[in-house]
Amino acid sequence: MSEGNTGEYNLFTFNNTTKTPLTNFKISTGGPHASTNGKMVVFEKDYLLHLYDVASKTTKKVAIQMPLNNTLNQNQDFKVADNITNFDVSPDGKK
Repeated sequence: MSEGNTGEYNLFTFNNTTKTPLTNFKISTGGPHASTNGKMVVFEKDYLLHLYDVASKTTKKVAIQMPLNNTLNQNQDFKVADNITNFDVSPDGKK
Protein backbone atom coordinates (compact mmCIF):
# COMPACT_ATOMS: atom_id res chain seq x y z
CA MET A 1 0.00 0.00 0.00
CA SER A 2 1.41 3.36 -0.92
CA GLU A 3 0.36 6.85 -1.76
CA GLY A 4 0.61 7.30 -5.52
CA ASN A 5 -0.18 10.14 -7.89
CA THR A 6 -3.80 10.28 -6.68
CA GLY A 7 -2.85 11.34 -3.14
CA GLU A 8 -4.81 8.33 -1.85
CA TYR A 9 -3.52 5.02 -0.53
CA ASN A 10 -3.75 2.19 -3.07
CA LEU A 11 -2.14 -1.21 -3.58
CA PHE A 12 1.25 -1.30 -5.31
CA THR A 13 3.84 -3.92 -6.19
CA PHE A 14 7.57 -3.39 -6.30
CA ASN A 15 10.15 -4.91 -8.61
CA ASN A 16 13.55 -3.74 -7.32
CA THR A 17 13.01 0.05 -7.32
CA THR A 18 10.12 0.09 -9.81
CA LYS A 19 6.73 0.78 -8.19
CA THR A 20 3.67 -0.41 -10.14
CA PRO A 21 0.09 0.40 -9.04
CA LEU A 22 -2.30 -2.52 -8.62
CA THR A 23 -5.33 -0.35 -7.81
CA ASN A 24 -6.13 3.26 -8.61
CA PHE A 25 -9.02 4.21 -6.33
CA LYS A 26 -9.99 7.81 -5.68
CA ILE A 27 -10.64 6.85 -2.04
CA SER A 28 -7.85 5.42 0.15
CA THR A 29 -7.63 1.75 0.94
CA GLY A 30 -6.48 0.43 4.29
CA GLY A 31 -5.33 -2.59 6.24
CA PRO A 32 -4.12 -4.82 3.40
CA HIS A 33 -3.37 -8.47 4.22
CA ALA A 34 -1.92 -10.88 1.66
CA SER A 35 -2.77 -14.57 1.58
CA THR A 36 0.06 -16.92 2.54
CA ASN A 37 0.45 -18.02 -1.10
CA GLY A 38 0.49 -14.39 -2.31
CA LYS A 39 -2.43 -14.87 -4.71
CA MET A 40 -4.96 -12.64 -2.92
CA VAL A 41 -4.93 -9.40 -0.95
CA VAL A 42 -7.84 -8.41 1.25
CA PHE A 43 -8.19 -4.73 2.18
CA GLU A 44 -10.72 -2.17 3.43
CA LYS A 45 -12.21 0.53 1.22
CA ASP A 46 -15.33 2.57 1.91
CA TYR A 47 -15.79 0.64 5.19
CA LEU A 48 -16.19 -2.59 3.18
CA LEU A 49 -13.84 -5.51 2.61
CA HIS A 50 -12.43 -5.98 -0.88
CA LEU A 51 -10.38 -8.79 -2.40
CA TYR A 52 -7.67 -8.21 -4.99
CA ASP A 53 -6.82 -11.23 -7.18
CA VAL A 54 -3.16 -10.93 -8.18
CA ALA A 55 -3.40 -13.30 -11.19
CA SER A 56 -6.45 -11.69 -12.82
CA LYS A 57 -5.65 -8.18 -11.52
CA THR A 58 -9.28 -7.72 -10.46
CA THR A 59 -10.89 -6.39 -7.32
CA LYS A 60 -14.27 -7.38 -5.92
CA LYS A 61 -16.23 -6.67 -2.76
CA VAL A 62 -16.32 -9.48 -0.21
CA ALA A 63 -19.90 -10.51 0.53
CA ILE A 64 -20.35 -11.04 4.25
CA GLN A 65 -23.38 -12.88 5.56
CA MET A 66 -24.19 -12.90 9.24
CA PRO A 67 -26.89 -15.08 10.74
CA LEU A 68 -29.74 -13.26 12.41
CA ASN A 69 -29.57 -13.57 16.17
CA ASN A 70 -33.11 -13.29 17.49
CA THR A 71 -32.50 -12.60 21.15
CA LEU A 72 -34.65 -10.79 23.62
CA ASN A 73 -33.86 -7.20 24.48
CA GLN A 74 -31.79 -6.99 27.63
CA ASN A 75 -34.45 -5.12 29.59
CA GLN A 76 -37.97 -6.50 29.47
CA ASP A 77 -40.87 -6.23 31.87
CA PHE A 78 -43.12 -9.17 32.65
CA LYS A 79 -46.35 -9.21 34.66
CA VAL A 80 -45.67 -11.79 37.33
CA ALA A 81 -47.86 -10.57 40.19
CA ASP A 82 -49.27 -13.54 42.14
CA ASN A 83 -47.40 -15.98 39.87
CA ILE A 84 -44.04 -16.31 41.68
CA THR A 85 -43.90 -19.05 44.29
CA ASN A 86 -40.13 -19.36 44.72
CA PHE A 87 -36.95 -17.56 43.56
CA ASP A 88 -33.19 -17.81 43.78
CA VAL A 89 -30.25 -15.52 42.97
CA SER A 90 -28.24 -16.38 39.84
CA PRO A 91 -24.72 -17.79 40.33
CA ASP A 92 -23.11 -14.46 39.37
CA GLY A 93 -25.27 -12.64 41.95
CA LYS A 94 -26.43 -10.05 39.43
CA LYS A 95 -29.81 -11.43 38.33
